[in-house]
Amino acid sequence: MFQIDVYLSSNFFETYFVEVPILSNEIVKYHNDLSKHAFTGMSAGELDLFFVICSKAKEHGGNTVELSFDEIENLVHYKAKNHTRLGQDILRTNRNLIKQDWIIYVEEDEKVVQFTIFDKFETYLNSHKVIVSIRKEFQYLLNDLLGNFTRFELNEFVTLKSKYTKEIYRQLKRYRDTGYWHVDILEFRRLLNIPKSYKPHNIDQRVLFPALEELCPIFDCLTVEKIYDKKRGNPLKALEFHFTPEARWKDEKNIMQDQVNVPKQTCPGCGKPLIEKEMNGVLCWCHPDGWKDSAPCRLIFNSIEDIHSYKKDSDITEPPPFSEENKRWWNKIVSR
Repeated sequence: MFQIDVYLSSNFFETYFVEVPILSNEIVKYHNDLSKHAFTGMSAGELDLFFVICSKAKEHGGNTVELSFDEIENLVHYKAKNHTRLGQDILRTNRNLIKQDWIIYVEEDEKVVQFTIFDKFETYLNSHKVIVSIRKEFQYLLNDLLGNFTRFELNEFVTLKSKYTKEIYRQLKRYRDTGYWHVDILEFRRLLNIPKSYKPHNIDQRVLFPALEELCPIFDCLTVEKIYDKKRGNPLKALEFHFTPEARWKDEKNIMQDQVNVPKQTCPGCGKPLIEKEMNGVLCWCHPDGWKDSAPCRLIFNSIEDIHSYKKDSDITEPPPFSEENKRWWNKIVSR
């Protein structure tokens, strides 16, 4: 509650008390397998409702989670303030979630498992609450996340207007540590559920331009580069998004777990500490400042075993020339 004094003249004023809503700092956090799912047929508002539930259901295992309509309204910035309408929106969201093609691939057995993500999704229209629980097979998406996960602020997500912008935002947050997302144009269309009738100029006008307008204030130095095929007609082949990498973001639990499970590693080329980062979906060991052109050493290792084998097999004190593959990792990143 804030007090505002409005002066009507030099001697008279009126006092108003204004209640300002406090924005929640809820965190959405999930396994990167969820980043591969294309939310077909879901609106921007329905995506907001789904990720609100995800933010509340994380680290609850298979236990039921209860959310009141008032809490949901606050988290999604619901303007209508109408429980009847919100109840219908929740029911429609669940219907569209049921239609989603949720799949788990088991490579060893060449098995494909398909079912709904929620084991229970109950909407109480009279008592104004929702009770959900995650199906056992999908609990790993929201629980015990110590690596290979995406994390972002719920409040930031729900303020985005377009469903296309929301999906691009989720993908960029997946690559927050590298500041680089390369995506084939067919995969880009699938992830964003872009109509087949959209030509490249339609994607520019209705997807990319509005998304960049909303996302540039969030991602520093955000740009997108179009990659064209060398075939006849030079068709659009892929998109590359570049932005300044974010600082490594971990909660206290993950920091403590890393200190216990992950030994500190030192670069065999320069003797400085290495950190573990995800680069295009692959975990590797590299220098904290390795994305900078001015970095004195930019060696990258795919595993701890590679670091140890480098120590054993190399007697040189200067790091070897930067490989073409590693140049592709770092040189695409915009540094500031």
